[in-house]
Amino acid sequence: MHFSILTFIPLITVALAGDCTKIPFIDRYYCGRVINNSKYQMRYITDPNSSSAKNLCNIWNWSDDGGAIVKCTQKYLNSGSSVGAGVVNKRGTDVDAFCFADRDYYTNGTRRTKGQWTRIHDNQVVTCSGGNGDLPRCEIKLQL
Repeated sequence: MHFSILTFIPLITVALAGDCTKIPFIDRYYCGRVINNSKYQMRYITDPNSSSAKNLCNIWNWSDDGGAIVKCTQKYLNSGSSVGAGVVNKRGTDVDAFCFADRDYYTNGTRRTKGQWTRIHDNQVVTCSGGNGDLPRCEIKLQL
């Protein structure tokens, strides 16, 4: 009689806000990333709920329970620029949320009010485009 014991190791990733997520079993990290191909300046944060943050951000999708206003330090991202490490071999910059402060914008087809922040997860990349009369359109996709 032969017995086989199977061990299942769950693929659990853990990240604190503002930190990249280690991908289990390989030496790689997911870090949130934003690419601004729109004609407008946008804002991003890397430190939600930091005790040293000097601003407040109204994040509509903060948790499964809905939105929240959290402490944050807002940074600017000019048109034609990007920030966030993506999928990398070591920890890098991890973007946690973004917004357009002075105009409405779209995320995956849904209109958002100017100044309303959209949270992204470490395994997501955001690409924003549009301008010259059009509102910015941002697509949020999984990084592979």
